[in-house]
Amino acid sequence: MAVAEISARGSLADSAARQILEARSDPRVAVDFPVELLGSDFLTPLPGHARDVGVGGLCVATRSMFSLESVRRVAMHLPQGELKLAVEGRWQADSDSEDCFLTGIAFDEPEPTAVRMLWDLVNRASNELAQFLHQQAFLRCLGVDEAMGIAQISRLRRVPNYRCIYHQHRRTPGDDSLFFLRGGAVTLHHRFGEANDVTFATLAPGSVFGGLPFVADVPNLESATACGTSVLIELTRAAYTHLRLARPLLAHRLTEIAVRCHSEHVTNLLRLAARRL
Repeated sequence: MAVAEISARGSLADSAARQILEARSDPRVAVDFPVELLGSDFLTPLPGHARDVGVGGLCVATRSMFSLESVRRVAMHLPQGELKLAVEGRWQADSDSEDCFLTGIAFDEPEPTAVRMLWDLVNRASNELAQFLHQQAFLRCLGVDEAMGIAQISRLRRVPNYRCIYHQHRRTPGDDSLFFLRGGAVTLHHRFGEANDVTFATLAPGSVFGGLPFVADVPNLESATACGTSVLIELTRAAYTHLRLARPLLAHRLTEIAVRCHSEHVTNLLRLAARRL
């Protein structure tokens, strides 16, 4: 291979790495508070809920899609009061498990006072979530700083009762995230051949599940379904990739935790399979 070609490939890889790092250079923490979107195509404000927030923007869940170019402002209904900011739409995606659409929104040059409010919001939410993560059995090995590192690349997902979170044998976007169960319960089930799905585990708050497609590069071994309304802390593949580049040791430790949890789930699945023989 020519030296120039090697150099070009290295430059492309470096550029891709920089883009991933810059995409989440600011902390983005899982939250859940009401918002209203206002835009040139909206007859009335469009209601939604924030799913993550940072100083530079937020992710909003709405029941319907809208033109990214039309959104102009967001009203964030926070415990300390309403915060209105000029915004720009950046991306959209559907979330089947929540029956909603997600929209990434960037703040457009907020005033210093608004920036201070955003920093306070991000810090409070990060501290609260990091404390929750640090107290859970599978995550107790993490230090406070590591728990904070996970909190600041997280997104919230609120899944209705009986809704599938991810599917067996899939590793597509939305099916490949790693989850921490914050509230409610989740059942794990496996389909043996053409038989019906058989439940082999019911997870309680604090459990870690999912993420096998990007942790081990294999499809999910099971399906996961919400049992009651379940509140999940989600780490997407993009967030995990960012973590591997920005904090490789933490990414390694998180991988070890995910693998240990999967090992426990597989053990339960094998016991169930043995009883069926």
